Amino acid sequence: MRATEPVREIVAEAEADFPSPAVEPIEQADTDAPSSVQASSPADAASNEPVLPVVEPLLAQARFTASVNAANESKQQEEARKRQSRIEHIEKLVSDFETAVEAGSATRAHAAHAELALARKNAGEAIPRSMTRRLAEAEHRYAELSQWQHWSDNQRRKQLCESIEELVGSGLHPDAIATRVREAQAEWTRLDAAEGHAPSGHAVHGWARRFHAACRHALEPAKTYFRKRHELRKTHAQVVTSALENAAALPDDANDWALIATTRHAIVDCLRTLDRVDPHERKTFARNLKAALTRLDARVAQHHAEIESAKAALIAEAQALTAGTMQRGAVAAARALQQRWRDAGNGRRDRDQAQWKIFRAALDAVFGKLDAERSERTQRDSESRAQAEALCNDMENLARATTRPSRAEVARVESAWEAMGTRDESLLRRFRAAQADLREAGTRIERASRRAPYETWLARYRLCRSAERALDSPDALRVKWSATPDGEIASAALAARFEAACGAAEPADSIADGDDDAFRDVLVRLEIFAGVESPREDHERRRALQVERLSARLRGSTASVPPHQELAALLALWTDLAPPASPALDARLERDLATAIESLP
Repeated sequence: MRATEPVREIVAEAEADFPSPAVEPIEQADTDAPSSVQASSPADAASNEPVLPVVEPLLAQARFTASVNAANESKQQEEARKRQSRIEHIEKLVSDFETAVEAGSATRAHAAHAELALARKNAGEAIPRSMTRRLAEAEHRYAELSQWQHWSDNQRRKQLCESIEELVGSGLHPDAIATRVREAQAEWTRLDAAEGHAPSGHAVHGWARRFHAACRHALEPAKTYFRKRHELRKTHAQVVTSALENAAALPDDANDWALIATTRHAIVDCLRTLDRVDPHERKTFARNLKAALTRLDARVAQHHAEIESAKAALIAEAQALTAGTMQRGAVAAARALQQRWRDAGNGRRDRDQAQWKIFRAALDAVFGKLDAERSERTQRDSESRAQAEALCNDMENLARATTRPSRAEVARVESAWEAMGTRDESLLRRFRAAQADLREAGTRIERASRRAPYETWLARYRLCRSAERALDSPDALRVKWSATPDGEIASAALAARFEAACGAAEPADSIADGDDDAFRDVLVRLEIFAGVESPREDHERRRALQVERLSARLRGSTASVPPHQELAALLALWTDLAPPASPALDARLERDLATAIESLP
């Protein structure tokens, strides 16, 4: 078989799969060709036919046509797949929308409705008719659900509007007003979001205009307060910044330890008062202040270590002076060591005191080897001790006196003690103990004088209650009444009640129980004054009284009353009331009064 036969088979297959366009017959181009060529045999013509130049264009056209058809088919399949995916996604959204509507969840229904509308818009094509019918029914139920949700939300909007309008002129603290307005605005936003309104803007309806106007009206009086607080926080932030700048400006080799201590104290004060700056700046300020304090503490600790090392060397030199025989010039050397000790400066207080005791003991050993100085010092110490003991005796006698001594006597003894400068630890402890006893005695005397009016009132009130309850004969009660000193609190009212009770035909406790609200009000006020807990049944009463006191204080309608006068007023108010029907109220009164007296300054 010749080489051209496979080529012809390939061409035949290509023409069968991709038929070529009709080709017109080629006319004879050259009629004058030699006859020898025209007369060639068919076998020779077949052997000389140019096959390859004709096959290559046909193969290229076949490949190109196949590629185009394959690409078109792949594109159509991809578009069909995408369309089916969009239809399935929309069908899922329709199912979610129907589920949310059936469940009655307006928030989920709004979100599903918005997502479904966006998907249909992006699809840009019609959905199947069956899905359209389902969507129409769901849209109908969704409209009803939205109407009910809107009606319900409007009821809550009305309540929010009324609650904000009540804040105007309520006397609440500006922070409390701002908190309530902020909470109401957050709830209002949630209501708008539940109805499908855009979160970036406000819903336009009558309730919104009323609500936002009420918020502005409620916050208007508090603007001055917030502006002033902002200015104060800004001022304190400047103080903190200045302290940080001062700490950063200290050079690494600074030796002005007084300035370093002042800077450190400023940093510590700023840390303690950091709640006065803006909350958004507190964390940064706290971090910077702690870092500055750490740096300063490291430098101070290093300085204290250097002082401790220097004083340890001085202690070693002082102890060397006492080793062996007393050297000439030891006293002068000891005094020089004292001067160098003072020049070394002050380190940590506890460590300085411990080192000073060791250093002083070494120096005392040096000076103690001098017989003459020792005798003189012993004599002087003996006399000073005797004088100190005499002063201690005088102070102890003043502390044991039944009456309070005059300030002149106490000042004389204390001045003499300070002038002596005694260093004997036992005498110092004795004198300080006597001073403490004197102060305690004065406190007891002063406390007894302050307690006397209330104890006198309580004693007479007990007699009055005994008369009202007929616990003793009127004559015996009058004798006890006369023996009790007259007090300053509600004296006339107590006397009137006592006389009325002594002349009454029947005890006051036999009268039917009445309303004890007035008594409980006084008791709750007394418990608030004393700082004790009220019984559980009076918790609501106490809360109402505290709110009333706070409101009156914020309005400035009540003037500041000293504690002694406030307690006396409560007892006078109790006295003016009718006799209580329940003995438990009297017991509660005595318990609360004892605590209130102890709480007096």
